[in-house]
Amino acid sequence: MLGRVVGALAGTAMAVAAACLLLSLALIGVAVVMRYAFNAAPVWVDEVVGFTLVAVVMLAAAQALRRGEHIGVDLLVGRLGPAGRRWAQGWAAVATGAVAVMLIVNG
Repeated sequence: MLGRVVGALAGTAMAVAAACLLLSLALIGVAVVMRYAFNAAPVWVDEVVGFTLVAVVMLAAAQALRRGEHIGVDLLVGRLGPAGRRWAQGWAAVATGAVAVMLIVNG
């Protein structure tokens, strides 16, 4: 049951990320046309595109993490055996959880 809910939320997050990416592309296109055709570039486009690209990364990270494809450096972990790899991944999960709790508590 929980797996379905998490899957649905991750799928929804990916859909929102895709919409944000399309919005960014459209806004950049409009800004380019406005700048070069009409010599009047809207100043707010850069801010909106910056926020939407951050949203794309954050929203897509949930699905990537769910699939085990999250960005990571596996230089050392790749050289470990199966037990060492599980230990390193468990430690990374605990450290990530600790940072998340610190951010929630302290802002």
